[in-house]
Amino acid sequence: MLKIISHQFIRDYLPQSFLPTTKILLCYSPSSINPEKIEFFITNFFELFEKEKKVKSLSKIQGVYKTFNPDDMKVFKMICLILELSAEACGMPKVNSRFTQQKENDDKILFQLFCEEPDQNRSYIFLLIQELVNVFNRCIQVDYQSLVDLSVFRNLLKGIKSIAPQGVNTIRFIQSARDLNIPCRKLANNTYQFGWGRKSKWFDSSFTDKTPTVSANLVKNKIACNLFLRNLGFPVPRSSMIKSLKDATRIANLFSYPVVIKPTNLDQGIGVYCDLKTVSEIEDAFKKVSKISSQIMIEEHIGGKDYRLQVCEDVVYWAIERKGPAVIGDGKKSIQELIAIFNDLRSFENKTSEIEWPLISLNQDIKDYLRINDYKLEDIPSKGKEVKLRAANNISGGGTMFPVLNIAHQDNLNLAIDAAKCLRLDIAGIDLIIPDISISWKEQKAAICEVNAMPQISAGHHQYILKKTMPENGRIPTILFIGNFIDTPRYQSLVSLATSKKLNIGTATSNEVRFNSKKITTTESLLQSSNRLVSDPTVDAIFMHMNSNDQFNLSFPVDKFDAIVIVDKFEDESKIRKNIRWFENLTLFSNRILSLKEEAFQIATVLNQSKCKIEEITTEKLNTFIEELLDNYVNHTFNR
Repeated sequence: MLKIISHQFIRDYLPQSFLPTTKILLCYSPSSINPEKIEFFITNFFELFEKEKKVKSLSKIQGVYKTFNPDDMKVFKMICLILELSAEACGMPKVNSRFTQQKENDDKILFQLFCEEPDQNRSYIFLLIQELVNVFNRCIQVDYQSLVDLSVFRNLLKGIKSIAPQGVNTIRFIQSARDLNIPCRKLANNTYQFGWGRKSKWFDSSFTDKTPTVSANLVKNKIACNLFLRNLGFPVPRSSMIKSLKDATRIANLFSYPVVIKPTNLDQGIGVYCDLKTVSEIEDAFKKVSKISSQIMIEEHIGGKDYRLQVCEDVVYWAIERKGPAVIGDGKKSIQELIAIFNDLRSFENKTSEIEWPLISLNQDIKDYLRINDYKLEDIPSKGKEVKLRAANNISGGGTMFPVLNIAHQDNLNLAIDAAKCLRLDIAGIDLIIPDISISWKEQKAAICEVNAMPQISAGHHQYILKKTMPENGRIPTILFIGNFIDTPRYQSLVSLATSKKLNIGTATSNEVRFNSKKITTTESLLQSSNRLVSDPTVDAIFMHMNSNDQFNLSFPVDKFDAIVIVDKFEDESKIRKNIRWFENLTLFSNRILSLKEEAFQIATVLNQSKCKIEEITTEKLNTFIEELLDNYVNHTFNR
């Protein structure tokens, strides 16, 4: 039997963790487990995770149970793999559930599991693990043969999904931050902070704390955005709001055919009908759009290819050509058969791809578009003949995309940059219609047909945005002082040193926050004080202070310190030895553990006999070290 011994929800950072963590202690007796029952346990989860496109991870689990040995840690490795799959299914970034093991004398194995949580206020993962243990124990019963009801497990996944990071952008930003060693924490809803203090940045999907609300609102109104850009001399198609079919036909005659009809309040190509050449086509499109939106616009149709140019802080970092859904004839199969083959191939690719490409949905829009172009689903296109299925070049309808940044003309890149700059957007997606992206827009008819203030960032480019917008991995100088430090001449001299360099020093203690040595508020904990400082965009460095009387926890409010300085004499040697594990773990938070020779000699003597090696320095050398740390921060080129 698998049994939960204890559990603890930790809001602070543990070593190697990235988000709040739940620590769980479990145990089991290897001799009580039949390998065949392990395979049965895994089988229960196949259907659940196959639906989540986790084939690669499922194969890992299969490999684990096929080599199962009751005397090793295969049981817990499988538990970890299932938790990782569960986290991904909930929309959590890819994480590794970490564990430590310890064998007991009574043939039981203790297993300590660390799982990252989607929320900083309570543990959701514990309930999931609790149900996982229940399922496991049912499966290993000798007479249990039927598949276990996973409805409770599924409902728990749904609950976690509702508070987990929302949207592909947020998940990929969190994962990219992890890969780049950029600190991250959830603030509220879907807003996450990356980095600390002055070097931090907030993201909600691809919105940032520098994205003006007024700009986002302007861009959301497609007619207003079009008019704004037109008045500045940008090439944009003529457009107008329409309330009736009469409006549509009248303005279409004014613009001249063909035209485009689309909703002004929907994205991803939903309800977009392009290349409308007749009154009947306009009537049909208007009726369809009216069913999904009351805000409808008509637009001049611009001939050319459809491109998305992605802009971040005055740089086009990625550009793609978008093509709508289409099939290529082979001279043997019908259009309907070719669509089925296309979807089968794409479904197979999606099982092993990080990007889930949309399938072609054989809906009425496709049938109508084929009919307008004199095709039927039963028609057999000649070999090599491309048959377009929709006029709109949107990926969400089953389309494809191709990178074109390396061939794009600089004038076209500058056009996108200028549009984003005039709209005051730090991150934007600019949709450009142009016959040939490699030729300047000044030499051919082109138009900016749409601007997106919260674009979907192409896979692989979230790291680029974080690195471009966050210098030095978003980190500011952070030092932990252990012992009597506040209100000492040493503390005052360090604050004076920082202010002389025009830096703002925040000090966090277990009961207050100071800004340049001035107390600004009282708090309930060191975590609360530290959160106040890392959230303040005017803080340049943080001095965190732990009194020798504070509780010695194995977690900290930040994930890394530039240095940990022990300034207390710790005359009570028993207190040091009692918390020796805590001191040893300090090396996981900083590679510089310092102690003042004249103040902390005894603690250095005791700890250097353990795994925690401490570097003894003088006050003068400490001041020099901190000054060099602050100078490096000041001299780094970023916008302060």
